Amino acid sequence: MAETKTLQFDDGLLRLDINGNGILTFNPSDFNVYQRFFGLLKELPELEKRYAAEVEQPGSEDDSFALAGRELDRARELDREIKDKLGAAFGPGNDFDALLGGVNLMAVGNNGQRVITNLLNALAPYIEEGAKRHQQEAAEAALRSRAQRRAVQQG
Repeated sequence: MAETKTLQFDDGLLRLDINGNGILTFNPSDFNVYQRFFGLLKELPELEKRYAAEVEQPGSEDDSFALAGRELDRARELDREIKDKLGAAFGPGNDFDALLGGVNLMAVGNNGQRVITNLLNALAPYIEEGAKRHQQEAAEAALRSRAQRRAVQQG
């Protein structure tokens, strides 16, 4: 039987322990992550409006238990939708329900901000630094490539 070998290389992945609940893994210099992250950041105000309208606004029904049950179901659905968007933004293997200890992203933290806002604000510096590093490395590679072409032309 053939021996299985392991190939290890620098994939640029960053591993962040999220509040002791698990490890978020992604490449902060991946422009796909950057684009999806900031797309979600732009979408956040609309998601919060939907949550407020569909979950936090009191209904007109007489049966408060039925209303509360529907609001809780809708809160769970929106939470799952946003966690799926986060998973899509940061890549497979990142289970945001586990990473956040099951907390609903629209819950409010001790600072008065929603958990999703706190999470995205905490991640933003990593994403921005990775994008800057990618741009800098791409510019340096372009300069090296030009220098090599000139050397070949002159040589």
